Amino acid sequence: MNKYILYKLKMEEKKILNGKNIANEILKSLDSQIVYYKNLGENIGLKIILIGENTASLIYTERKIKVANSIGIDAKLIKLSENTTFQEIKIIIDELNLDKDTHGIIVQLPLPKTLNAIDICNLIHYKKDIDGLSFENAGKLQLGFRGEYFHKPCTPSGCIYLLEKYNIDLQGKKCLIINRSNIVGKPLFHLLIEKNAFVQIAHSKVKNLNDVILDSDVIFSATGNNNFITRDMIKNDAILIDIGITKNIDGKICGDINFHSCFDKASFITPVPGGIGPMTIAFLMQNIVNVKKYFGNNL
Repeated sequence: MNKYILYKLKMEEKKILNGKNIANEILKSLDSQIVYYKNLGENIGLKIILIGENTASLIYTERKIKVANSIGIDAKLIKLSENTTFQEIKIIIDELNLDKDTHGIIVQLPLPKTLNAIDICNLIHYKKDIDGLSFENAGKLQLGFRGEYFHKPCTPSGCIYLLEKYNIDLQGKKCLIINRSNIVGKPLFHLLIEKNAFVQIAHSKVKNLNDVILDSDVIFSATGNNNFITRDMIKNDAILIDIGITKNIDGKICGDINFHSCFDKASFITPVPGGIGPMTIAFLMQNIVNVKKYFGNNL
């Protein structure tokens, strides 16, 4: 392989925002912190509540539990029937809120249509709400709170941290979020505002969306539509953050952004898999360790 090809390959590698590598660095750091607590005879406990038979949700929860256990967190799954009532769920969460051995509580989304995600997530005590979806945590993020530590949603936090690790300055850049959920779009909006970015949120009702995408410096896409964004839709040197994850007709995992068609035109791009997904789980683990770090046994 000649020097030109090696140089070209190295330059191409530089534009890939490798979330998997950064996430592994975070997990390695957390592992040492958890060892410190274990040496004091203290464990960190995580409970994940899964309601219903959503196959994708089961895969996600199993992945979270596997990563948590691998770094020494005592993670357990609480699996409930899709017919479980709000009151039954409230009893379980109330018990976990009072359990000193439980430091983090997650209710895996989406929920069965008979249940309201906002009402259920807000049952979790804000100190144990490591998804950052309770009124307390979400409100502090929206208001730009600067006091005591609070939990921020993991996927948006992972996006911002990944950009920072690659020294990408967001100040003044036109950032477009294609998602308006409470988990991704809305909290990401507030985190980007804190970075002095010019931020827009797009959704299915936006007219001339392709024109908005073409005018954006940074695109955060979380639509779940396979290869939704293609080369002709982005400007030269756009920064592409792919938060979507789906499977194509061949069963291959892919994202919202057509990686291969957009690669040469983008200045930076995240792969799927290996981009934002690992960062989300790493920040989930970071949040639960932060419960121990900032709140101790005062739960």
